[in-house]
Amino acid sequence: MIYNTTPIHPFSGNPGFNLTTAMADDAITYIRTQTEIAPARPWFIHYAPGGTHAPHQPTREWVERIEALNLFNDGWERLRECIFANQQRLGVIPANAQLAAWPDFLQRWDSLSEGEKRLFIRQANVYAAYLAYTDHQIGRVIAEVERQGQLDNTLIIYISGDNGSSAEGSLNGTPNEVMYFNGVSLTAEQQMPWFDAWGSDQTYAHMAVGWSWAFSTPNRWTKQIASHFGGTRNGMALSWPRGIAERGGVRHQFHHVIDVVPTILEAAGVAAPQSVNGITQRPFSGVSMAYTFPQAGANAPSRRRTQYFEILGNHGIYHEGWFAGTTPPEPPWDAMAPRPIDVMNGLHWELYNLADDPTQFRDISAQNPERLRMMCEIFTMEATRNQ
Repeated sequence: MIYNTTPIHPFSGNPGFNLTTAMADDAITYIRTQTEIAPARPWFIHYAPGGTHAPHQPTREWVERIEALNLFNDGWERLRECIFANQQRLGVIPANAQLAAWPDFLQRWDSLSEGEKRLFIRQANVYAAYLAYTDHQIGRVIAEVERQGQLDNTLIIYISGDNGSSAEGSLNGTPNEVMYFNGVSLTAEQQMPWFDAWGSDQTYAHMAVGWSWAFSTPNRWTKQIASHFGGTRNGMALSWPRGIAERGGVRHQFHHVIDVVPTILEAAGVAAPQSVNGITQRPFSGVSMAYTFPQAGANAPSRRRTQYFEILGNHGIYHEGWFAGTTPPEPPWDAMAPRPIDVMNGLHWELYNLADDPTQFRDISAQNPERLRMMCEIFTMEATRNQ
């Protein structure tokens, strides 16, 4: 482990060490130091813990807390339905959103043996514990901002996710994600020797794809599938009491992670630098999201008009409320599946009108061939410009 430029070994002789907590401790120390040394100067923190990227390694305390709640005993299909209902109740997704049927290529919960269910529930408990534990550490950092009396005038941008929910645990999950990348899969029975150690430093644990699919609700597919929102969308929350008067508001404009920096610069009243250390800077491709902050901007048209996506041959393009994406040629949970030789041609494209279909429920490419052709052309232009 390297701290700045210095090798450190904080885990030596410290079996309770967890990097997520250590990073929060360091962020808190930084805030205190900046406030004490120069209380009038602004400061910036990018706190990016590993949760919930594999390996899922929360503390034992958090695993026990989550296990006591029995959140996952009804299985992944039921979990998905509950998540979807909660999202609609909270207004996170529109009332016209629809939930796609459970895919035939994934196991149904009722088809599993009791041993499989027991292992898979353990996997989900550890994953959820990792998420809750990480969220708690982020809360500690935010609490320090409040203790310093700076919460009202601090812009906090909270983004939670791992692209989409990751399917790299394979169909049955794995005690070691490296197995996935080497094409090695284990049955639930073969994984049982790691049951008690799951989520500790004795495993590099990842969960079964059924959970990954459920955790991508309301969307379909998972991480790696850049052609669908299940592989790209993450939850984001913003707080800035002095700059955002509305509390608990929800916004549905389309934005991308590259819009974060322009948003911060506008909020701080700082222009993007033309040069840094004598090196001329390229202009930002992102656009500020600050126009959505006032309640009057709640329904303003999105200022991000176009955004392209691509990973491992999966293409996607957003343009003015429409989205086109390629049908995945192979599932992301099979690392050894042959990849397309030509990733620019020969793939099937799907088309969605997001105003009517925010969860990409209905492919309307057959009814709109000219729109699809235009979207594909825009993708090619964007991919060429940004290669």
